[in-house]
Amino acid sequence: MKDFEYKKGIERIKNLKMTAEEKRAVFERVFKSEPVISPWTVFSFVAWFKENRWAYAAVTFAAVILLVSGGTINASRGALPGDLLYSIKVSVKEPVQELLAFSNKAKASLAAEFATARLEEAETLAVQGRLDIEKLKMAQESFVAKVNAFDETVTPPEAEVRQDFDAALEAHSHILSAIENSRTDDEVKFNGLEEAVKEKIATRKTKPVVSATMMNTTGAEPSVQRTQSLMKDTEEVKVETAGTSTEREAKKKIRRSIDETRSSLFEEAATTTAIWNNEVINEAHSTLDAAEQSLKDANDKEESGDGEAAKEALKKSRKATREARVLLDTGLKLKKKEEESRKEREKKSEESRKEREENSRESEKN
Repeated sequence: MKDFEYKKGIERIKNLKMTAEEKRAVFERVFKSEPVISPWTVFSFVAWFKENRWAYAAVTFAAVILLVSGGTINASRGALPGDLLYSIKVSVKEPVQELLAFSNKAKASLAAEFATARLEEAETLAVQGRLDIEKLKMAQESFVAKVNAFDETVTPPEAEVRQDFDAALEAHSHILSAIENSRTDDEVKFNGLEEAVKEKIATRKTKPVVSATMMNTTGAEPSVQRTQSLMKDTEEVKVETAGTSTEREAKKKIRRSIDETRSSLFEEAATTTAIWNNEVINEAHSTLDAAEQSLKDANDKEESGDGEAAKEALKKSRKATREARVLLDTGLKLKKKEEESRKEREKKSEESRKEREENSRESEKN
């Protein structure tokens, strides 16, 4: 009986129909009322993402690029000016990386990486005998732009990032000079690029880093004294007082890096024949000597109770050690590229010789 009544009630509900007036009233109430926003919307990443149009566009663009041409982008990593994939490297890969760098430290690190990449590209082309005026100009313009981008981005909390970049610039200045000294008169000279590197090094030694986070309310740059004070305060957070465990660990790390780099330099010196590479190795040894002296000065100043001087000496030692490592690593990479280019030329020469011999034999038969 109950099931019968239940089914009968269902049928009655199904047969219920709204009048035209009732339908009109419902539609008006629905479409004229304000939408109710869920209180959980503020916690929704998707909602935030859609509200931030620039972030949405950047990530969407990057995703499309990576999905469509991910293999091509990866293949362009080692491309040099004049290579087929070089435009992909500098016009697609690097801008996408910059779009996905959100922190100041990440942006500064990328700018430093791309600036040194332009120098390495010019150096590689030079040792391979492929450098020309147009490629050199391209490298110089991009290098200057990336260094400027670094200086506009980096802030005192990234003091170590700046120190590493400065060390890399010093190292590449020596490498450019070494390669230049070994080139013949009829080969393209670095000229403007080498001068641009030296100019940036000189400017950065005298001009403190100023960024948007350090501007006052009027938009003017703060005083040099204030900027230097901010940088000093930030660096002191990392190395608190002379003799702390942090400083002792830093000294051990520097000492270990000096020894490892020195050992690798001796091994490389025994196998290299290129004049420019010998000059780079000698420069790396001299730089390590300076690093060791600064490390000794740091210990002496610490023992005498001059904590500030000890910290300055330790920073100098770290920078010099980093510079020597860049000299070694870049020298090894350039040597490898030079050998690969030489083998490729020899292979082509051999193929050409065989082709001429084959043609000569065919001519004799005819």
